[in-house]
This record gives sequence, C-alpha cells and structure tokens, in this order.
Amino acid sequence: MIFLADRIYNGEAWQQVTYHEVFHQWFYGLVATDSFQEPFLDEGIAMVLADLLRNIERQPNYFLSNFAYTELRRYGSREEFIHRAYNEAANYFHDVYRQLGEQEFLRLLSDVCRRYAGRYFAFADWEAMLKELQSDEDI
Repeated sequence: MIFLADRIYNGEAWQQVTYHEVFHQWFYGLVATDSFQEPFLDEGIAMVLADLLRNIERQPNYFLSNFAYTELRRYGSREEFIHRAYNEAANYFHDVYRQLGEQEFLRLLSDVCRRYAGRYFAFADWEAMLKELQSDEDI
C-alpha cells in the first residue's frame, strides 16, 4: 500500500513519485536495505528504475560522486540529503546502467532480488556483485 499526498497529483511529478514509491516495494521492501546507514541505496535504485520507466536520461556522472557510505544523520540539510541520496545516487545507478546495458543491468537487479529477498542488502554487496559480474565478463 502506498500513500501519496494530494499535492503530488496537482503537479507534473505524480508519475515519477508514484513509480518511485512502487519500486520501494522491491528495494527496501522485498530486499531489505538500511535507510539510516545507507539511505542512498534504496533511494538511488528506486529513482533510476522510475527514470527508466519514464525514459528519463540523466547526465553521465562517471562514478564520481560522494553519495556512498553517508549515514542519514551525516547530511547537513534536507537539500543535501535529496541531492546526494536521491540525485547523485540515481546518477551513479544510471552510469552502471549505461555501462552494463539495459538487459545486463536488469538481470543484475533480478539477481539481487533472488539472492537477497527477505535479507539485508548493503552497498558493499552491490559492489561485490558488480565485481563478480565484471570478472565473469573478462573470462
């Protein structure tokens, strides 16, 4: 069940917000993430999936971001939290999407769901799966 404020439906963001919240059913719902220690993980994945569903491209970030490993209490303001945990993290996941291609990226997310359904999933697990995938491609 998803609750959205009436004001969401009065603007143009309703589709993005609705998709984003639905994707939280997988990333922090089905696959447990720690939204206090690593809020960027489920927010970034939900953002990129909502973007992909709406055919929204983000500017290449080339993995140069400081969003990772920032605990919720370490953000100085709401604006910094939104910028880093949502936007920079989404840019990062878009970069991974571009690097892997759509089919491989979605397969990776499916693998995450299979391996971590009902279990805790950390950014270190994501990085390990990416390394594993890249080493498989080198063979």
